[in-house]
Amino acid sequence: MRIAPRLVIGIGTAARQIPAERENRTIFPLLAKPVTRGQFVLGKFLGCWLACGASLLVFHASFWVLSASRDHQWNVMNYFLGMWMQWMFLSVVIAVTLWGSLVFAAPSSNGTIILVMVSGELLLGRHLDQIGGNIGGWVGWLFYATYFAVPHLEWFDVREMVFQHHALQLQYCAAASVYALAYAGMFLLATWFSFRRKALQT
Repeated sequence: MRIAPRLVIGIGTAARQIPAERENRTIFPLLAKPVTRGQFVLGKFLGCWLACGASLLVFHASFWVLSASRDHQWNVMNYFLGMWMQWMFLSVVIAVTLWGSLVFAAPSSNGTIILVMVSGELLLGRHLDQIGGNIGGWVGWLFYATYFAVPHLEWFDVREMVFQHHALQLQYCAAASVYALAYAGMFLLATWFSFRRKALQT
């Protein structure tokens, strides 16, 4: 139930979507049809997100069977919510990566930068306000602003609760899902705006 492999798969899949279409020149017949750039971006997002969701479903189903047969606790809802939270986490990551594919030069650099940023947020995101309070001054306010601006992806890491068979609150998962989809939508809008302004010629 590790996040890291899913994170790498999500970023690696999304980072190549738009650049590969441009490189292979398959984007031209696609956009020559009655397909808008917004529909194109949304289709790429949904394709990556649903593929990651299928991978999560297979993994979590296998993990649930093994864990339940060992611990004799068949808490289907808890494992489902754990999978759901990772899927919501990946919605933000995939949307950010699609936007990065229009900002950074190559899929490799985009994937590396997004992976470092997401990993750093997972490690330090919850502590940025404390760091800002300790530093003080304008640098401290910069940490505060970053704390409130970036998506708090660490809120979706509920592995320990699932491992220890602590019941996940449905209200918390619902609120976190709305939060994730809001950020994913914001980054998809940024992707669409950047894509509109970008020349398609390679």
